Amino acid sequence: MRTFKDQLDIDINQIFLNLKEFADYHLLNNKQILCILDTNLVNTRKYNRVSSFDDSLYECDVVILYKYEAYPKVFVTNSECYLDNRKYHVQHFSCDDGVVELRLMGA
Repeated sequence: MRTFKDQLDIDINQIFLNLKEFADYHLLNNKQILCILDTNLVNTRKYNRVSSFDDSLYECDVVILYKYEAYPKVFVTNSECYLDNRKYHVQHFSCDDGVVELRLMGA
């Protein structure tokens, strides 16, 4: 019987970060990685940014989800990075169960 973490890893690889399902290849600092660009989250953030005075949410232009092993680097807030050859500043970096959430603001 599989453990919960084993099943989670299978789901991440076979469903979420699957080229035939949600993921696409993008360049992160000139390295091609399989990732998800979450535009729904960005659109929600923009709506919340307008709809309230301070919703305590990170303001960003792009949210990227990818496996840490695809690009094993920890990004520091306000550091520069390039996504598809466009310059961004890191707003937030987190890694949970081997999946990175990287929030970027256009430079």
